[in-house]
Amino acid sequence: MDKPESTNGIPAPEEQPLSHRGHRQRMAARFAEEGFDGWRAHEILERLLYEVLPRRNTNETAHALVERFGSLRGVFLADPAELIQVRGIGPVSAKWIAQILPRVTDMLIRDLGSAPCDENTLLVLAHWYLDYLDRPAVFVTLSADGVLASVTPAGETRQPSGPDPEPDAKTILLTRESAASPALLFALRGHLTPAPERIFVYTAKREMRELRGVNEEL
Repeated sequence: MDKPESTNGIPAPEEQPLSHRGHRQRMAARFAEEGFDGWRAHEILERLLYEVLPRRNTNETAHALVERFGSLRGVFLADPAELIQVRGIGPVSAKWIAQILPRVTDMLIRDLGSAPCDENTLLVLAHWYLDYLDRPAVFVTLSADGVLASVTPAGETRQPSGPDPEPDAKTILLTRESAASPALLFALRGHLTPAPERIFVYTAKREMRELRGVNEEL
């Protein structure tokens, strides 16, 4: 008799051995106590996959995903057509994984775009795009009253998506301190028109430092 399939089109798992029973409860208790601090990439992915693969042992699937795409970030940025090639991942779970970062990014920009941008807002954006998403630089567009209008990672587009920015909108460039060479900054400035009016670097201590006089020098 054929095995039943889950809603994801994946054969339902056989009964787990005794050593695996209670594993999800233990991970839930661990997360409640410490969040994701100290978790390895496959453990984070295993925990997240519980939401879309409720009846499977997601440990092996998480290991396979990280091995195939190199990192947690690589998994989240992978194309669904590539994700589905990993054993244990079907069309539904592939689509779910591929939507995590776009949804989180939209929520982040929406939440930060409700008040005038301050240094803490820039710090959050720098951590997310430069540190987590591993972008080389990010252009931040502010409206006339200083509210976050859009965020464009360098190299993705020449103009922010959506409507054209206001005539008096301002653009800020965020980049890593280690990458803030004059040559690189000059190249990055050309991605948007007008050129960024202010440039901030994200330091190794996760702090923001403004580079002054750079536009004049370049």
